[in-house]
This record gives sequence, C-alpha cells and structure tokens, in this order.
Amino acid sequence: MIQRRILFLLVMMFTVVFAYGQEVDENVKRLITTGVMYHDRGMYDEAILRYDSALAIAPNNSNAVSEKAFTLSAMGKVSEAKKMVEKQIKRADAKDLPTLYMLYAGILDDAGEHVKSIEIYEKAASVTEPNDFHTLQLIHYNAALALSRFADKDKQDKEKWADNILFNLYNSIKYNPTHAGSYALLGGVLSQETHSFCDAFLAEAMFAVQGGNRVDLIENEFAKWADLKLDSASGPKTTIAFNKVNEMMKSEPSEYGRLYDIFSTITPLLCPDTLGTPLPVAYTYDFFSESFMPFFAALNRQGFLECFFHVAMKNSKKKYITNADWVAKHKDVEDRMWEYIRGLPIFMKDIQYGFVVDSMSVNTAEEARMHNADIMGCCKYYLTHLSDTPDMDKAVRYILAWATASPDVSVNVCSFITNLIAQNEKYHPILVSYIAGCSFAALASGEKNFTQDVFRAGMIDVIARYATEKEKLGKNDELEKLQNLYENDKDGFEKFIEENYNK
Repeated sequence: MIQRRILFLLVMMFTVVFAYGQEVDENVKRLITTGVMYHDRGMYDEAILRYDSALAIAPNNSNAVSEKAFTLSAMGKVSEAKKMVEKQIKRADAKDLPTLYMLYAGILDDAGEHVKSIEIYEKAASVTEPNDFHTLQLIHYNAALALSRFADKDKQDKEKWADNILFNLYNSIKYNPTHAGSYALLGGVLSQETHSFCDAFLAEAMFAVQGGNRVDLIENEFAKWADLKLDSASGPKTTIAFNKVNEMMKSEPSEYGRLYDIFSTITPLLCPDTLGTPLPVAYTYDFFSESFMPFFAALNRQGFLECFFHVAMKNSKKKYITNADWVAKHKDVEDRMWEYIRGLPIFMKDIQYGFVVDSMSVNTAEEARMHNADIMGCCKYYLTHLSDTPDMDKAVRYILAWATASPDVSVNVCSFITNLIAQNEKYHPILVSYIAGCSFAALASGEKNFTQDVFRAGMIDVIARYATEKEKLGKNDELEKLQNLYENDKDGFEKFIEENYNK
C-alpha cells in the first residue's frame, strides 16, 4: 500500500487540476494537500474531512474524489471507494481518466478482484495519450505488480501470467529505463525460467545500480545456479555462462568478491558487437529479443563494465567485497560512466518516436558507420511522423545520405517501389519509408545482407505510410491490393514478399 501511495502521488504531481474546464480554487488545492498529509500520517478521519470540504466547493473535482476514495480504501471501506470512483469515471474529463482508472484498478486489486483490476489497468493504458510516458510507465508497472500477486495464487496457469507480467514490465522499462522497481520484479520473474537466468542476473544488476541497497538479492540468485539443469532449451548464452561460473567457483574469489568476479567475467562473453552499431539503440527499440545484452555490450566497449559492477556491488555485505573502496578511489570514472549512460538513446524521453540529430555529415563509409545509432533514431522519427512534420526534410536528407554511404546495410529498391515513383512523384514518402524501414530492421538485427526479413519490414512500413497518408498521396490500386493482403491474407502477403524481395 505504501508503494502505491508513492506512485499515485507521482501521477498527481504531474496533473493540473481542473473542475470541468475551470481552474480549481486555490482553497480546494490547499484542502486536498492537507488531506493527503493527514492520510500519510494515518489520520484518515481528518483527511476525509478535508476532502469533503474540497468537494463541497468543487463537487466534481477528480483529484478530491480520487484522494477521498484512496483514503476510504485504506480504511477498509472498499465498496464505498469503488462506487465513488465508478461515478467519477462516468463524468470526468478525458484527461483525468487514466489516473481514475489506475486508482480504480488498485482498489480492485487490494480487494482481491485481481482479474478485473488487470482489465482496468488495460483500460487505463488505452485512454492515456501515447506521449504521456510517465503515466504509461506507472500503469504498466502497477499492472505487473497486480499480475505477480495473482500469479502466486493461480499456480496452475502461472506461465500465462508470467508472459503478461513480462509484457507489462518491458513496457514499464521502455517508458522509464531508470525505474529500479521494474528491474527488481523483472529479475525475479526471469529467474524462474532456466533459459532466462543470465538475463535475470543482469536485471538484478540494473536494479542494484539504480536502487543501490539490494545487492544481496543478486547473491541469493546465484545460489540457485548450482541447481540448474541445462537442456537444449537453455540456449547457448546460458550454457556458456553456466560453464564459466562453474569453472570460476573452483578458484578463490578476488578481492572484490565472488559476485563481482562472475558478473564481470561472464558479461563480456555474452555481449555481442555487430557491425560496429551502438546496440543500446537496437535494445531500446526491440527489447523483447535483444534483452539486456546490448546495453552491457556498450558499457564493455566504452570501458565502463568494471565500474558498473563495482557500483552495483558496493553495498554487499559478503566477505572479500571491497567494491566501495574502489568506487571511492575512482569517483571520476563513475561520474563519466553515468554521464555516458544518461547520454545513451536508451534513456531519452523521445525514444519511442525517434529523433533527428543536427550533425548530418555523411560522405564516407567510415562516417556512415559512426552514425549508425543516430540513424536508427532518425528512421524511427520518419516512420512515426507524418511527412509534413517539422524536421522531416532534414530526416529525409540524413537517411538518404547515410543509406548511400553505409557499408553495414544493403537495401535493394525493388521494382514495385520504383514503378510507384515512376507513376507519381507524390510517392516520394513511400520510397523514404521503404529505405528507412529496411535500414532500421537491418541495423536492429545486425543483418548486413538484404534478406526477406529486411524487405518485409520495409514493405510493412510502406503500407503503414500509405494507410496513414492515403488522402494526401492519392489512391493507388497496387498499394490498395498490398494493404488488403497484409491486413486480410497473411499467406498472400508472404507470397508477395517471396516473389518481389529480390526483383
């Protein structure tokens, strides 16, 4: 309950309070703030008095209703709280609905109505603005918490719930890559899957760095390593790591401790470095398949991996651990590490919709390779914005210059696309969408050759551009057929991909 109180207040901090479009009286704000103060002290009756006074002035104020309902729930008056929120949802302004739904879901979860609460969290996400990353992160994290509590009770169908928990946690981290609680819960979920054990450790390491005082949880996870039974489903990453850890366990720990030895040794083994691409960008856009490895690969390439684990392990109470001493002596390295991490696209607020950098000097293969990370953000920007959005001309020039010079991807412009451009120069956005889609897919997968998968990705982005801007571009029979195949005939669409990708 304390944790939800903190999360709920964070939402309220970013909510400008209105009553049916009119600015709420300062007296109402003061009453609500005082009520919250009394609630946090456990003085619920005093809190209710303040909320009632606020509602006497502004009966439809969603903030006052929400806080009163929250306090009623804490008092055990769940039924009354539910009715208040249900009534407010019916009359609230659209901007207040995400917070109201989130509160309602939390009340239902506390009341044991887990399945219904999960449905309401989904509803909350559906009515939240797509660029409101803060609220979306809170919704997905609280949904994961509710699901984890329900999964503990529903042992028979635990695998289904685990998938849903992971979905919400990955989204929580996508919207806030520095949220410590999401990494902690994710580590626990992944540790239950043998093939995800390495990722579980890395999730716990992310939590240790962000949270700073729960490193012993990671050490407990390593105690499970000896009981692992690997099979073909475990995957090469886990098998390599397992063998390395078992080999290491035969030797004496270093002065920094066994846990540091394991993390700092197995992580470089597991970190891929493909085509020189700064992979944290690929990780951000394709979290489900890339997991944590690209992020740690970037730290390894920059020489910060050792520092990262010293910081993560510095609060451990185990024998031999002197990581705190190392951190104290290398404060400059830690500062540079954090500066680097915060500068990575993984921590950028606009990561979901991409970005366009100012520097666009791309004339040689060497220069193009240096731009691999930024071009992925630029491709994402182009693919998620209308063609007349500001900076789109800049994005187009950057994408075309990079694609021409890049030694790391190969994009074949098929006859289907060239015929469209020949028919009507209005279809220029179709061509750029194709090149951006293929380039992004190639970099994200590390695929240097032009493949059917790369072609498919480019054509899907072509369809998306046409469907979004059909009125502006003009209706086209060939694109209409292709859109219909993609939406209604998957086999037919795959046949088109096979027949056209190399024409």
